[in-house]
Amino acid sequence: MKNRLAKTIPMALALILMLPLVAGCPPPAPVPTVGHIHMTAAGGFRDTMATFIEGQFDEPVDLYATGSGDIRAYMRIVLDKAIIERGTVFSHNHRQVHQQFEAARPFIAEFPDRYPVREEFAALADPLGELHLVWVDAFVIIYNADLISHENVPSTWEELSHFEQPIGLITKGCLGAWGLMAFYHHLGEENFIRLVENAAVEGRRRDVSSAVKEGTVAVGVASLLDVLVRDGKVGVIWPEDGAVARPAFLVIPDDPTEYHLRLADIIMSREAAELFAQEFNMASALPGGPVPAIVEENNFHFVFIPAEAIICLELEARVDQIVGR
Repeated sequence: MKNRLAKTIPMALALILMLPLVAGCPPPAPVPTVGHIHMTAAGGFRDTMATFIEGQFDEPVDLYATGSGDIRAYMRIVLDKAIIERGTVFSHNHRQVHQQFEAARPFIAEFPDRYPVREEFAALADPLGELHLVWVDAFVIIYNADLISHENVPSTWEELSHFEQPIGLITKGCLGAWGLMAFYHHLGEENFIRLVENAAVEGRRRDVSSAVKEGTVAVGVASLLDVLVRDGKVGVIWPEDGAVARPAFLVIPDDPTEYHLRLADIIMSREAAELFAQEFNMASALPGGPVPAIVEENNFHFVFIPAEAIICLELEARVDQIVGR
């Protein structure tokens, strides 16, 4: 009886599914896939961005909104097939994702004049116009004002590496993967080793910023894309040598459809830039685009780490060795 049912039920389902075709009803049109965005889920940022994007289309679309693990897995498929099938891809960045974007250049479309970049961020712009700069995040020094006064917090990255008190340092996740490479390049190996050895709290962004807020350590490292930084829940020092810039990029596949270009246009729009500045605390890459107050107050004083240093496999191996991975 069991085997008979196993054969009969699928046949019945198949007949039901065929009824619209028999009756002359056309099958429903497929929902277009417009792209894949990678962004942190912290603070509801990923959901906020996905909802905003989907709301800009007149009809339903498929949009993949994921963390870094999923986009890296997808980009491995992209590189294996040599084609970006999901459409426009956005990443708020991870060193391995940036490596993958670089490797995908043979099948990325060029639009150098379509999405210009503000002069303050020209150092991060891709000269080929293939990796389109969307916004710039930045690493800053944070502190607990109940434990340490503003004037006693290190004011430069080198001072932080020599600080006499234990600190919190982001070593995991997208921010950790990017930041460790950036700090190694900016500080040099000796000071970078000091920085790592002085980290009493390590882990993801939320581990470090929460430890500072709760008083586990008085000082740590955070990015502007942090709810506690955005909402003023921790003190912030903009380093005198500059906040370490961390760019976010999008790439557009060769021969893009109107939907793929529509997604890129939405992400690069002034409306999106307003969302990024107000909700995400991110500085728009658009010329004259909106920026959060903290960026404007510090006159866009950033340290721009070359992409070659971030994605260098030899440096990556050395950094991971120092950190103990």
